[in-house]
Amino acid sequence: MSSLKWTGERIIPEEGRYMFERHLKAYQFAKGFCQDKYVLDAGCGEGYGSNFLAEIATKITGIDISDEANKHAKNKYVRDNLEYKIMDIQKLDFEDELFDVVVSFQVIEHLHDAVKFLEGVKRVLKKGGLAIISTPNKSMCKGSETGEYHEKEYCYDEYVDLINNNLGSSEFYGVHIKSGKHSRLKLTNLISKLDVFKIRRLFSSGLRKKTLIAIEKGVSLEITNTKLNSAIDIIGVYRKS
Repeated sequence: MSSLKWTGERIIPEEGRYMFERHLKAYQFAKGFCQDKYVLDAGCGEGYGSNFLAEIATKITGIDISDEANKHAKNKYVRDNLEYKIMDIQKLDFEDELFDVVVSFQVIEHLHDAVKFLEGVKRVLKKGGLAIISTPNKSMCKGSETGEYHEKEYCYDEYVDLINNNLGSSEFYGVHIKSGKHSRLKLTNLISKLDVFKIRRLFSSGLRKKTLIAIEKGVSLEITNTKLNSAIDIIGVYRKS
């Protein structure tokens, strides 16, 4: 368990929890592109993803605007090839063409100037470098998956236009719930959000949490390049020519 408090703004690692596994899936996808590369993790939050990619990257720099998150990440994740810095990702303070790979997962929807961020990403990428950037699909997100910390949420077509117009022609992938698992996810949402008669108050918070985790562990995710309109998260992959 992380020492950072859960506020809903950033993901806190917790094995078996749906939202954490959903974020981790994007890092697992990106890991295949990071072998022996210099990687920037823009909006690294708690730091778990940067640490995960550092297992195979030559060097990784994780940046986040939060001083609290930065201090936590530095204390929790210590590797010779891993560093964390405080930085506004809309003002990338790096030299041109420095990084082989830039990743940023479920961060762009938090920004008031996504275009400026993407311009910075393109600038700091080496020629031939990759940018891998994800966002929740607004059309598929409900309730607590959207909220006060988001400046702008994107449907699939909007996100494709944003990436293609400001980085360049890109490939797109989607995070999907594997078929046959939707009912369990709906049940999770029902238990956690819909309780008109306050039945949950009859059970301890520990029992409620164990029940949710048991259900969430049954939700299996996959990444494909098909049916992107119905993906829960959309991942854009841009290669700088």
